[in-house]
Amino acid sequence: MNKLVCVAFLSAISFLACTAQQNSEKLLRLLQSKQVISAKEADSLIAIENQIVPSKTFFMVDKVKVFGYAHIGYQNSDTTSLNNTYGVKCIFAIIDAKISKTMGFMIQSNVGPVPTLYEYYFEWTPQTYLRIKAGQMKVPLSMENLMSRSTVENITGSQTINNLVGGATDILGPVCGGGRDVGIQLAGSLLSYQKRYLLEYQVGVFNGNGINNLDNNNHKDVAGWLLLNATSKLKICTSIYVGEGLYKSKDLGDVNPTNHIRNRWAIGAEMDTKSIFGRVEYLHGKDGILEKQGIYGLFIAHLPQKIDLLGEVDTFDKNITAGNKKFTNYQVGINWNFFKRSRLQLHYVYRDNNFGRTENQIMSQLQIGF
Repeated sequence: MNKLVCVAFLSAISFLACTAQQNSEKLLRLLQSKQVISAKEADSLIAIENQIVPSKTFFMVDKVKVFGYAHIGYQNSDTTSLNNTYGVKCIFAIIDAKISKTMGFMIQSNVGPVPTLYEYYFEWTPQTYLRIKAGQMKVPLSMENLMSRSTVENITGSQTINNLVGGATDILGPVCGGGRDVGIQLAGSLLSYQKRYLLEYQVGVFNGNGINNLDNNNHKDVAGWLLLNATSKLKICTSIYVGEGLYKSKDLGDVNPTNHIRNRWAIGAEMDTKSIFGRVEYLHGKDGILEKQGIYGLFIAHLPQKIDLLGEVDTFDKNITAGNKKFTNYQVGINWNFFKRSRLQLHYVYRDNNFGRTENQIMSQLQIGF
C-alpha cells in the first residue's frame, strides 16, 4: 500500500509541475533503481505516460486553429466612370481557440486592405442548451447575417441584409461591421430528435453602436433569434431586434445626431437537398418614423464537379410610404467550389433603381481559403 501511495504521490507531483515526458521517464527509472517500484511497474507507468501526456509545445498551440480566406474581385459596370477594375476586397484571418471542452475564444480580423478587428469574444458552453458569449460578435438577426462571407452564395450580399442588418448601407453605416456589435449573448440547441436539434435559439443585449466602439447613448439594444429544424432538409427562422441609435439622418431632417428608434424583425426559410438549395427572407425595419422592408429569394442548383448555378431576386423599399424608393436586383451566376473554403464566382446583376437609372454589372470573385 505504501508503495502505491508513494508512486501516486510522485506521479501527481510530476504532472502538476508540468515536467516534460522524458523527465517523467527518468524519475520512474530512478524509483526502479531504488527498488521503490519494480521494472514491470515502471514499464507500465511509462506506457501510460506516453499515451496521456502530450509533447511539450508552445503555449496552447495544440488547442488553437488558425485559418481564413481572401477575396480578390473584378467588377464591370455601365453606370460608373471607373467601370473596369480589379481589387483585393478582404483578407480575413481567424483564430479559434479551445481552452477546455467547454470554454474557448474567437478572434477574427480583416488584415487587408483596410485592417479591422471584426470579432473577439469569449464563449462558455456548459451544456448544449446553454452557450454564453461575451464580446464583439454577429448580432442574431436574419439567417444570412449569421453566415460567414466565405459561405454566402452571392458576391454582393443581399441588399435587404446590407440595409437592415448592419451592412455598409445601414442607417448607422460601416460601423456595424457586417451585422456585428459588442454585447452578451445566450444561445443553445433544444429537443434532440433523429440526430438533429429541433430548436436553436440566440438572444443578446448589445451596445447598438457597431464594432470597435463604446456605446454612444444610454439605451441597450436587444436581439432574439429562433430557428426551427422542421425536417432534415427544411429550416424556418424568425428574429427580432429592438434598439435605439444615435445618428444624423437627412431623411429625418436632423441637424445634429439624434436618438432614433432602430427596430427590425425578420422571417425566413431555407431548404437544402443534394440537388437544390433555396432561401427566402423577409425583413421589416423602422428607423425613426421611416418604415422599410425587403425580401429576397435565392435558388441554387448543384451540378457535378462542385459547380453551382445561382439565381436571386432581391427587393428593398427604403421608405414604404413614399412609394418611389424601391430597388430590385436580379442576379444570376455560377460558383465553382474547387477546394475547401475556395471558390471562383462569376455573376451578372441587373439593378432596377425604380425611377432612377438601371445598371448592368458583371462581377467575378476568387476566394482562397487557408
